[in-house]
Amino acid sequence: MRLLPPDCPGSPVTATVLAADIGGTHTRLAIAPATAPERPLRVQAYDNADWPDFVSLLAAFLAERHESPTRACIAVAAPVGTGQRCVELTNLSWRIDADGISARLSGAPVCLINDFAAVAHAVPHLDDDSLVSVQPGQPDPLAPAALIGAGTGLGQALVLECHETGRLHVMPTEGGHSDFAPQTREDWELLEYLQGCYGAHVSWERVLSGSGLVELYRFRCGKHLHPDVRQAEREGRDPAPVITRLGLEADDKTAEATLRHFVRLYGAQAGNLALQTLCRRGLFIAGGIAIHLLPLIASGGFLDAFLAKDRFRNLLTRLPVQVIVHPWPGLLGALTAAAACD
Repeated sequence: MRLLPPDCPGSPVTATVLAADIGGTHTRLAIAPATAPERPLRVQAYDNADWPDFVSLLAAFLAERHESPTRACIAVAAPVGTGQRCVELTNLSWRIDADGISARLSGAPVCLINDFAAVAHAVPHLDDDSLVSVQPGQPDPLAPAALIGAGTGLGQALVLECHETGRLHVMPTEGGHSDFAPQTREDWELLEYLQGCYGAHVSWERVLSGSGLVELYRFRCGKHLHPDVRQAEREGRDPAPVITRLGLEADDKTAEATLRHFVRLYGAQAGNLALQTLCRRGLFIAGGIAIHLLPLIASGGFLDAFLAKDRFRNLLTRLPVQVIVHPWPGLLGALTAAAACD
C-alpha cells in the first residue's frame, strides 16, 4: 500500500498542524504542514499505559523536534458535542481538555472530534491505494458520501463537501442504535437470542461490532465453544480475533458460518444506510473488522445483502462501495480537520 508521502526533511514549513487519535490502548500523533495536512511530516504511535495523561505524552512528542503547531485537532473515542471543550474517555482514565492543550501550544486553536467523525474527514483525501472496491458504481462527486464502520461499536456518518468553499461537513449519527431488522428465519432466532441477553430493544450495534461477532458465534454454537475461544475467555482476552482467525482459516465450521452471517448482516445494514442517505459519491466501510474480513466482503455475500432491496436494487448498483484500508484514517482525518480549526 502506498502511504501519503511526507515532505522532505529539510523543506521549509511556515506553519504546521497537530493531530492526535486517542484510542483505549494506543495514541497516534502527527505533525503536517498547514497547507498540506494530508502530507504528514511525521507520525508516531504510543502505548497509553506508559503515560499518566495525554498532556505528558504530547509534551514528549513535541520536544523531540521542538515543534510549535499553529492548530490542533484531537480525535477521541467518546461522544463530542458541538463546541465541547472537555471529554472524559470511557476506557481510559484520561481527561482531554482542549483549553489545557491550547495553553500547552501557546494558545493555538484546538478542537475535539469523535474518532469516527475523524475517519469521515479523511474520505476526500483517500487515494486509490487506500481503498478496495467492492462495487465500482457511478460516483457523483457533488453528492454526499456515507461511512459505516463496525468496531467497538457501529459508527455511521454522512459526509458533504461544499464545492464552492471546499469546506467539509461531517454529520455523525447514532444510526448504529437503530432497530436490528431480521430478514431470515435464522435472523429472527438471532433476534430472540439477543433479546434474552439485552431486553426488547436490540440495535444493529449489538450485532455489527466486535462484541456482536462474539454473540453471533455464541448464538450459533451454544455451549460448544472451540477450545481456542474458551482459552481466550479464560485468559481475559477478546475472543473476537480468535473467532475471526478460526473462521478465515476454516479451522471451525461454526466460526466460518458466523463470519458469513456477520458479513451478510453488515451488507444489509450498509444497504439501509445507502438508501437513507442516497450517498451517490460512495459508501465507505471503515474499521479493523472490515479489513480483517475483506476476503469475505469481496467474495459476494456482503454485496448480495447490500443490493437485496427489491425495487431499489438498480439504484444501489450505481453507488460505489469501498473498504478503507489506509493504516490510520482517523489520524489523517484529524490532520485535515486541524487545518480548518478556528
